[in-house]
Amino acid sequence: MAHYLKSEWYRITRSKTLYLYTLVLAAVTLAANTLLFVMNQLEPGFPYGTVHFSLSNVVGMIPMVIALAGVLAILLYADDLKRGTFKNALLQGMPRAQLFLAKCLMSVLAGVISMAGILLVYVGSAVIMLHGPAAESVQVLLGGMGAALPTLIAVIVLALACLHLCSGTASAFLLWISIVFVVPSILHSLGLYFEPVAQIANWLPTVFFQSEVIANRSGFDCLWETPSGLMKCLVTGGGFMVLFAALGLWRTRKMEL
Repeated sequence: MAHYLKSEWYRITRSKTLYLYTLVLAAVTLAANTLLFVMNQLEPGFPYGTVHFSLSNVVGMIPMVIALAGVLAILLYADDLKRGTFKNALLQGMPRAQLFLAKCLMSVLAGVISMAGILLVYVGSAVIMLHGPAAESVQVLLGGMGAALPTLIAVIVLALACLHLCSGTASAFLLWISIVFVVPSILHSLGLYFEPVAQIANWLPTVFFQSEVIANRSGFDCLWETPSGLMKCLVTGGGFMVLFAALGLWRTRKMEL
């Protein structure tokens, strides 16, 4: 397994995918803060050119940040079966379960590094270019990312499981995005009319990271700022991590080469 991990990390760090993905998203975040900076210069008293406003946008979109890590995992391993890496590792005697878990580990490592780099550019540029205090906003954002880490890992594991479940990358992506966003959104909408459905939807990360998070010009009110809310984030994310890992391991054992 150690040899596979080394070879995969070498492949990932030598390919353009990780760097291009990170650079493009970092450039987008930098452009967003640059636009606010320019508006500050052109219009004195511009109400949105603050660190708080900039970072509150990310706090309110944590599910999107989580999803970006999953997209990276799909991009990194979309052609894994075509390249023959999976088959070669099996022929060398590597157990299927270890192979799937190794892919998860490499994807999580790449995703965390990429998201950390993007957030560093976003937060850094906001603090440097925009007005207002930064400590509270940065603290809330980092707290939210820490609370969402188990869910981020779960989403990455699900992405790899979907690649093994489906015959093509496009169908795997559609299945993944349906599980992560479409189904929770439908359940949340139905929950407005049916209380039992609402109880289920309220335990789905992409639902509660939006419905139980308030981030606006007035301030923050986020579930991870309370012990019970933080526990909900960690336990739910960890539960889905185990569930999706079990799904991926089951499918990996059943795959035909």
